[in-house]
Amino acid sequence: FVDCPEGYYGDAPCCKMDKGLSAMWKDHPDFDWYIYQDDDMYIRTQYMDHFLSGLDRNECIVLTSHKPMDLGYNSNCTKDDPNFRYPWGQPILYSSAGLKKVVKGLEMGAVRKQCGEYQVTHDVGNAIVHWMHSMPEVRLPEIWDHPRARTKYDATILGTHAISRPHETSLAEVYEIFKDMEFPKPPYQYSFFNTTGFLQTQTFQLYGSPT
Repeated sequence: FVDCPEGYYGDAPCCKMDKGLSAMWKDHPDFDWYIYQDDDMYIRTQYMDHFLSGLDRNECIVLTSHKPMDLGYNSNCTKDDPNFRYPWGQPILYSSAGLKKVVKGLEMGAVRKQCGEYQVTHDVGNAIVHWMHSMPEVRLPEIWDHPRARTKYDATILGTHAISRPHETSLAEVYEIFKDMEFPKPPYQYSFFNTTGFLQTQTFQLYGSPT
């Protein structure tokens, strides 16, 4: 438990991401992988375990589920250059080396500060923090939003987001859908996204490291 305000969007989850991951690193620095996700997500954990088995915990990486976007959804940040875009979404997984790289920033409230600056919530604010740290990203298998709208479930899907919200599929219903479904086995194809846009900014020229 961490000392943060309650709320689903905005400052509250941004605070929880900063403080929660900082506390996990402090209390469990020997873990191989660290995950942050909302409580309305269902993840096929055996599938995730198999997917992570082909990656190295000692390599500095973060895993996300959505394609690259303009930083902060802000048109002032839009550039026709992939170095000024970054993947976002949930869940967020860090290798041990990956969380070690960003944890100093998290301890300083990095996600919360970006959320406040751009008026966004945690799954967008963390993407800005990862971009500032030039974090190499690996794309997770697809995560579906709003499962009630789906008429057919694909075995390649890693999980779903927005379960148990009003008019959405319940956790029990999603479990029944996936419990006997085979998931793809290794070897997997891994898609890497690397960006160095922050290193081209005046902020970096003035201050260097984002922390």
